[in-house]
Amino acid sequence: MKESLKSYLPIIGFMAGAYSVVSQWIIILSKGNAPALTETIRYYSYMTVWTNLMVTFCFGAVTFFRNSNWAAFFRKNEVQSGTAVYITVVGFAYHFLLSATFNPTGLEWFGNLLLHYINPLLFVLFWFIGVEKQPYPYTQALRWLSFPMIYFVYSLIRGFITDWYPYFFVDVTTLGYPQVMLVSALLLTGYAAVGALLVFSGRLLRN
Repeated sequence: MKESLKSYLPIIGFMAGAYSVVSQWIIILSKGNAPALTETIRYYSYMTVWTNLMVTFCFGAVTFFRNSNWAAFFRKNEVQSGTAVYITVVGFAYHFLLSATFNPTGLEWFGNLLLHYINPLLFVLFWFIGVEKQPYPYTQALRWLSFPMIYFVYSLIRGFITDWYPYFFVDVTTLGYPQVMLVSALLLTGYAAVGALLVFSGRLLRN
């Protein structure tokens, strides 16, 4: 049973990830609220999309693209484990900070469900049963912060240029830089805490 799950879970995860990212993009474009290029850049400026792309690439690297050189990066244990951290935070952050402000329907609801709930669950399950556990030092949790830190810097720079921010808690126009820096620090602390928990779990499961 476990071996079958290990074989089919990445395939299911890849299809769920690819479908959810692309379908939500198409739905947003179909609304026509802004020029297609503007909407595309905005859509791919969400941490949810960045992280779900990481999830999709990691699943694809061990299934359909296992022999591709470009996919070698996403087969690295450190990358797959870090992605488990990122997608976990995305799921919790959406549920507790954003879900009350967004009420999609129809296919958009289904895509949103995949992006914020199903894909995180699938990838965390994949990490538990399909990723080799390594005895990482707890400082590894700090190294995994590079991805969200790059995202925060990107969001602030792009927001400064375009006056558009993907999330209310990084909206400098409304909150100001001190408040945004505080919120960013709290979120990074959350990433570090989840990373430390993953290191602990990996050591426990390895033994």
